[in-house]
Amino acid sequence: MACMKGGERHMSHDALCVGLSALLSDLGCQVQTERMLFADQRRMDLVTRIDGTPYAIDVTLVSPYLTTATSTAVARAAATKIAKYGARCSAIGYHFVPAAFDMWGNRCAEFEAFLKRLLKVFSNTTPHRSEERRVGKECRSRWSPYH
Repeated sequence: MACMKGGERHMSHDALCVGLSALLSDLGCQVQTERMLFADQRRMDLVTRIDGTPYAIDVTLVSPYLTTATSTAVARAAATKIAKYGARCSAIGYHFVPAAFDMWGNRCAEFEAFLKRLLKVFSNTTPHRSEERRVGKECRSRWSPYH
């Protein structure tokens, strides 16, 4: 899948969408891709709920060659997306997250804040050990010569 305008950039955009979707799915979130949220047929790359809060995520990949400072290009792209979608998402009850990256992995502050929110929400959940694993460990320790 390649775009006439972006070529390889489009492929990286899709890879970022797939990666973010997989990350959110692994955390137990239901993720919808390319969901239409607005009457004018505009779509969000990813839509999910975290702790009951709905999020609309738009992934943007910018060229690091647009400015001399790559962080400026990323921040500018995020600001453009916020101006375009922020109020519209808010009006329908979604938190908008611009996921703006450059090709070297720099990302916008808004996406950093979203990642910190994910960490905060999901760091409190600890995986539970299965009963079989716990019982198996107890049985092994009983028969251990060091018991």
